[in-house]
Amino acid sequence: MNSRRRNRIRHGNYIAAPDERPERDASEAAATVEPDNAAFVTAPNGRFGRVVSGFKILVGVTSVLGLAVGIGWSVYRYAVNAPAFAITRIEVEGAVHLSDTKVAELAGIRSGQNLFRVDIDRAEQKLLGDPWIVQAKVRHQLPDGVRIDIAEREARAIAVIEERPYLVSPDGLPFKTIEPGDPHDLPFVTGVSLANLARDATRERERLSRALEVLRQYERIELSRIHPPQEVHLSPSGQVTLMVGKAGIALELGAGSWQKKLMMAARVIGRLQAQRRLPEIVFLDNQAHPERVVARLK
Repeated sequence: MNSRRRNRIRHGNYIAAPDERPERDASEAAATVEPDNAAFVTAPNGRFGRVVSGFKILVGVTSVLGLAVGIGWSVYRYAVNAPAFAITRIEVEGAVHLSDTKVAELAGIRSGQNLFRVDIDRAEQKLLGDPWIVQAKVRHQLPDGVRIDIAEREARAIAVIEERPYLVSPDGLPFKTIEPGDPHDLPFVTGVSLANLARDATRERERLSRALEVLRQYERIELSRIHPPQEVHLSPSGQVTLMVGKAGIALELGAGSWQKKLMMAARVIGRLQAQRRLPEIVFLDNQAHPERVVARLK
């Protein structure tokens, strides 16, 4: 037993020796705790942190958007006022009956107008408001041009409805009344009723289409070069009469088999012309004997 242990036991009691490790001073202990305390004070909890982060992002995005809007508005103000974007070229494609000037006028587009002040959708709607125009497309051509593409209706005949002449499209649609400058050297279609159009437009258009089909069939044969079609009359019962030539030869076609009947009429008229004679009426409407043709001479 060493001397130190003997000294501790000498008085009869065992006394534990104090810890011989040197004590840490207060400053060292404080320094040891300080990092944990600092972290506890400065770090926000999870929800609050997300709110703060989201707010910062929102502020950043708002600032960027505000800057972009400001720049965009400045560019727009420059574009709609810059002389460099004044319209000097208006190109029109597809116009047949309407002049290029008229098409631009209908679209509301004029030379000198700022290119970016042209409302494309509105211009197209204005064009489609004209009965001649069935399709319209307007495009900007930077820096100073506009291109207008249109498709016009074709006038195939003139329908006389309640004593008023209407241009008729190939599908049997009376699309406008005749005005100065419109085609007037077209075959006429008579026997169409305004009341019937109002009551049953589909049926009346079918009747008009029937008249147009007779005209198409007639124009395929040589006789139409000598005696051009003048008028197709539609009777309420469905019978069709075709007037041809300056002499006004009436071809009573009845109902149906247009091509066959027109070829028969061509043969009869050809034989009479060889004799220097012309018929007044050619009857091809005998339902009991459709092969028979009767001609009444002038």
